[in-house]
Amino acid sequence: MIQVETEDSGSLAALAVDLTPMLDILFIVLVFFILTANPVEHALQVELPKKGADQAEALTAKTRLQITLFSEQQWGLNNQIFSDWPTAQKAFKDAFKNAPESEIVIATARDASVERLLEVMAFLKQQNLQAAQIQMDAVSTP
Repeated sequence: MIQVETEDSGSLAALAVDLTPMLDILFIVLVFFILTANPVEHALQVELPKKGADQAEALTAKTRLQITLFSEQQWGLNNQIFSDWPTAQKAFKDAFKNAPESEIVIATARDASVERLLEVMAFLKQQNLQAAQIQMDAVSTP
């Protein structure tokens, strides 16, 4: 460091201005402006074809078959409730036959047995069907 020798070296140091805090603030403000500046967005213009619009088909929503397992020995298909398994199986087969492209959802009550869930899944496998979703009640903590 360079020192200037004067008669009273302490008085010259007292007159010097410390620029470090000002430079710190300037760099912080500079970084803030760089990070908050809006970047230039690039867009690619795309022209959609005008021909063929009359050939387009609307998407159709899939029908949904919901199999419900209740806590007691009851099964449900959408809004129907069955109290015995053979009747429920027949109703499931008929529903799958009438709507082969439908989405299958298995909904279970919290206290339904896993054995009954496996029974329904085995039945679906025998029919060469796959369940898209298995919906279960959330466990609530007191």
